[in-house]
Amino acid sequence: MIYYIKGTLTEKSEDYVVIEASGLGYCVFVPSIVIDELPAKGNDVTLYTHHHIREDAQTLYGFKTLKDKEVFLTMISISGIGPKVGIKILSAAKTEELIAAILQKDLHVLTSIPGVGKKVAERIIVELSDKLHKLYPIDIPSESGAPSSLALSKEFQDDLIMALKTLGYSLDEIKKSIKKSMDQLKGCTIEQGIKVLLKQL
Repeated sequence: MIYYIKGTLTEKSEDYVVIEASGLGYCVFVPSIVIDELPAKGNDVTLYTHHHIREDAQTLYGFKTLKDKEVFLTMISISGIGPKVGIKILSAAKTEELIAAILQKDLHVLTSIPGVGKKVAERIIVELSDKLHKLYPIDIPSESGAPSSLALSKEFQDDLIMALKTLGYSLDEIKKSIKKSMDQLKGCTIEQGIKVLLKQL
């Protein structure tokens, strides 16, 4: 088992990085929110890893903290949730916000994450609420509102992406601008949202 990797960041992509350590280049799939927080290429990084082994492939998944890794492992222990879906879930927001959404039993928030339907969201809440509450007791907001970075519906984000793609922007550029503008986008119409994102782009 590869517990962590410490080395030089040589490549950054939309969903993975390459880290060179002891003359070897390791391809590590990470949540997109982590990629945004990593330093520029050429800098040293440390990622805690899960080494996922199947008959036809071996894949490394990386996380900035042990807490993120533990939440990921707890997530993929649920039937029907594999590492790829687990990474998508952890790409949606910070770990604390995801834990809060699960403990609040907020189906709307969870189903807004790509790859998570109603049945999967219900399974996550049922199977993880007690485990996560014991592992990471956190203060839950008294208001029923969703964590800010998960508050936008998938439909609203998809409409923004489609509109900005027609203006020539790449999917990667659009997603990054949406993440940076979550608070500003809350309550916006599509037209207002486009204006907000254009300022970022």
